[in-house]
Amino acid sequence: MGIRYMKWETQIFVNGKEKQLEVTSGDILNLSEQYDLLVCSAFKGHYAPFSKTLIGDLYERLHISVETEAMHPEIDCREQNNYWVSKPINSNINRIGCIELLDTVDSNNTEAKTLCKSFSTLYDMLQQMNKLGMAPSKVILPILGSGNQKIELCYIIP
Repeated sequence: MGIRYMKWETQIFVNGKEKQLEVTSGDILNLSEQYDLLVCSAFKGHYAPFSKTLIGDLYERLHISVETEAMHPEIDCREQNNYWVSKPINSNINRIGCIELLDTVDSNNTEAKTLCKSFSTLYDMLQQMNKLGMAPSKVILPILGSGNQKIELCYIIP
């Protein structure tokens, strides 16, 4: 039998304020708590709810269409920084933040570069939300790029 659920917690300091960081293994949508922001990743401009993806599970289990949310986001930085943030939605998830990855990986763009860009984009998203008075206190995200983008875990984990 493999590990069914794992949880690791630590405290970090950001700008002199203590924050809690949790890493868990389990069903990301089996929510017993409320979250200000759920972060997902998608191919640029493609939000189809494919089965066995986070976007698919959001649609099938929580009746949240990422495609619909993308049509009228609260924050739209797709042109400059490849992300958007939804307006508040009625769920245990207050907002969805979507990081858009490139459609194809060219010969100069490795998985590592794509991941670095994804986390840089996440940081920019959180800064923008803070500037607009929407700073999330609880954020939940999967392992970005590990779904249909098929970036191997050996590139993500480090």
